[in-house]
Amino acid sequence: MKKLVSVIMVVMLMATMLVGCGKGATFDGSKTGDGDHFDIEFKALNTSFSHDLELKEGESLDVSVTKEAGEISLLIQNGDEEPAYRGDSMDSSDFKVTAPSDGDYTITVTGKKAKGHVVVKRSGISETEDASAIDVSSAIEAISEALAEPASEPVTEADTETERSPFDLWEYEGYVDECNTYTWQEEFLNCDYDGDGKTDRLSRSWIEDKETAIYTIEFGNGDKLVTPEGWETGFPHVQSGDLDGDGEKEILVTLTYDTSTDPYSFGEMWLFDRASGEYVEAELPLVKIENGAKGFTVDYEKPEDNKITFTLREAGLTRTEEVDEDYLSNWWSEDLTTQQRPVFYAEIMDESNPVLRCYVAPLHRRGTMMGFNLNYVNGKYEIGYIELDSPDSWG
Repeated sequence: MKKLVSVIMVVMLMATMLVGCGKGATFDGSKTGDGDHFDIEFKALNTSFSHDLELKEGESLDVSVTKEAGEISLLIQNGDEEPAYRGDSMDSSDFKVTAPSDGDYTITVTGKKAKGHVVVKRSGISETEDASAIDVSSAIEAISEALAEPASEPVTEADTETERSPFDLWEYEGYVDECNTYTWQEEFLNCDYDGDGKTDRLSRSWIEDKETAIYTIEFGNGDKLVTPEGWETGFPHVQSGDLDGDGEKEILVTLTYDTSTDPYSFGEMWLFDRASGEYVEAELPLVKIENGAKGFTVDYEKPEDNKITFTLREAGLTRTEEVDEDYLSNWWSEDLTTQQRPVFYAEIMDESNPVLRCYVAPLHRRGTMMGFNLNYVNGKYEIGYIELDSPDSWG
């Protein structure tokens, strides 16, 4: 019976994925999983899939990654513990991962324009056991034939629920509020960023060869605001507020990288001020990194007694952070002395007295976050008090 259920689940999955094929498809392929393995093969992968395996401390997983195109990332993690394995932009390889503790380990495979095959299985499981004697070729053939036949009754909009994915924005061009399959489409419906009572819209242009995108705000009064280029994998957000007290709302455009395996290491932001009838990017007291990324130059001292002391150069702030041995052995490099860390998220807070709040993670691959305001004082923005803080929600 278990075998039959597995076959049915594979058939259902294959039917769903075959329908979703095409340029920019979120997923075109197949995946199977049970208590001993996770197997995902794909012609197109622009999303993430996860599967849980229960492991005992010291148990090993055999991992096989075959990359034919695009970018493949793999994360193996037990709850909130440090990952047992994390790999980004992986090449084809075979290796073992050992569980450092008992628990339910989540295996997450993420792709960007990816084509390939990833297999993760408990060590000692033979290929015959791994496959569970499931032959899905006949099921796939039957599905293909069924899809080729016309439906007995037309499918109406009421019969289906639109599948949404954040990745559907990556190759999209046009008004973001018209991208019906984009997860956060509703964020851009009926917006009035400048407060004049007219609807403002955000459009997106995709530059495929550079893997970047440009965003344009078309205001209801005819004005336009065009951002510089940002990476195509960033997710846009638009906020506004009168930060300098001149009666005109500043416009904040940010890109967050929610689907990255290290989302606190990426982020882009542009703040625009309306001057002489047009929007001009405001100067911020942060280091410019790449595209729209802005943040701090962080200088690190050599770790001592599981403590890392660092200085945010632009703010003149020095802090010591305690870390564990796993972080030092898995993520820290003895050669690391300086790194530019971007603001991964920014928001305009307090409608009655708007202020620009920014968040940065000084240590890579670690969730410690610091928050600070950019205050407008005497005609320019200044870095305010920096403290341990994280946004209530972001992305």
